[in-house]
Amino acid sequence: KKYYVTDAINDTDSRDTTDLASLHGISIVEVDKIKKLFDKVDGDASGSIEKQEFVTMLRQLLGAKDFFDVPQRRLEDFWSIVDRDGSGNITFPEFVA
Repeated sequence: KKYYVTDAINDTDSRDTTDLASLHGISIVEVDKIKKLFDKVDGDASGSIEKQEFVTMLRQLLGAKDFFDVPQRRLEDFWSIVDRDGSGNITFPEFVA
């Protein structure tokens, strides 16, 4: 039998992190950095990012000085790309993708 690093990982969060890193071809360290940003954006600590939290983050990342600096249509386009399952919330795996 072949053994992999994931075989030695028992806790679910670590296994999820490892799986996401492998799936997207990025390092575990990168996934951890993305998780920290996700947790920061998830202001209500619900475990998912709601649309308004996402819009606030996006405006900050794009350097919008005014509410209207980023057109609503553009925000909707970004949201539809990230909210892959159309649930109205972004889970961490969706956020990583």
